[in-house]
Amino acid sequence: ADGVLLEIHTKNKSFEMSERPEKYLNKNLHEIFPQDVADNMLYSIKEALSVNIPTEFSYSLITDSGQKYYQIVFSPLAEDKRVLAVIKEITKEHEAENKIKKLYNISNRQSGGMTQQVDDILNFGSNIFNAEAGVVLRFSNKEKNYFTVVYASHNDMAIERGMMYPVDAFFQKTLSGANEMSNTVSSMELEGASILKSKKIKAAIAAPLYLGGQISGALCFLSRPGREDYTDTDDDFIGLMSRLLSLAIELRQADKLVLANTSNLQRALAYLKLPALMLDANLKITYNNDAFAELCLKEKRDLQGEDLFKTFTYDKEKAKKVFLTAASSAKDDGFNAEFALKDKSKNEALYTWKTRIIKNVAGEITAYVLVAE
Repeated sequence: ADGVLLEIHTKNKSFEMSERPEKYLNKNLHEIFPQDVADNMLYSIKEALSVNIPTEFSYSLITDSGQKYYQIVFSPLAEDKRVLAVIKEITKEHEAENKIKKLYNISNRQSGGMTQQVDDILNFGSNIFNAEAGVVLRFSNKEKNYFTVVYASHNDMAIERGMMYPVDAFFQKTLSGANEMSNTVSSMELEGASILKSKKIKAAIAAPLYLGGQISGALCFLSRPGREDYTDTDDDFIGLMSRLLSLAIELRQADKLVLANTSNLQRALAYLKLPALMLDANLKITYNNDAFAELCLKEKRDLQGEDLFKTFTYDKEKAKKVFLTAASSAKDDGFNAEFALKDKSKNEALYTWKTRIIKNVAGEITAYVLVAE
């Protein structure tokens, strides 16, 4: 309870205490860690002992190899006023979480338009995967044996928008909906005119893009120099990037469809796995997809005409104010609004709603399109 280290056991040679553990024995936490870290550890120890359940605490330290992040769990022992502390390094997890936050920030930007948003995603991904180029490919025909470059980050490989290439063996998994990654692309049997063969690519990672529920192309990052093996974290991250980009493309496509036919917009929203709905100018539901109905445990037909905020939020006035305030300050007819719904667990669940404003030729708001994140 006083924060004195009685025993140390570790097999992790990279852990600081693994070298000469006797150096730390019988020392107080304040003699080993910075004051703020030691203070929080002591508080967690006392809390674990007082309630007799494990407590968890995360902290960071500046080491010779840079800033490291750790998670420590204090479990009370049968012996009075003693705890077992299990420390785990979570630096990689922390870095991955920061990458995800940055990616969400990029994908949620409303200014700059679709082209700028895709450019930002490609540049960010190129940095993450240490790639020379980020490319968005769209299949050019029904057979999906050719694709066209629709977006490309600035690169020195002369890969430009509008170029067409045959689909080779590397992208077969992507065609079936799976991610693909390899740091030995050059050893694969590739078509001579393919983007990978013609640009002498050695490392590549790709994930499928969807439009209308169908695979429409691929997001990929390419590099001529070799690199270390891709990791499961890379696999997860390219998957997240492709899903967010697919959603942005869906919403972009939805914006175009609205101008032509509202029913087409509803069909586009129906393919989304995320909860989505349309509201009229009075905030009444005019359309919702299956995912939103499932969220609220309602039949789709039962929701038409319902007041979203009156029926599905605990604090109608607060949620409505948040939504309308965000709408009034929206740029480019798009905004994000965060408010809670009564979900199927009967708890208050907080969602961020990516929203597009629909206006008539007179500039009057006629509808809102909301997609949950």
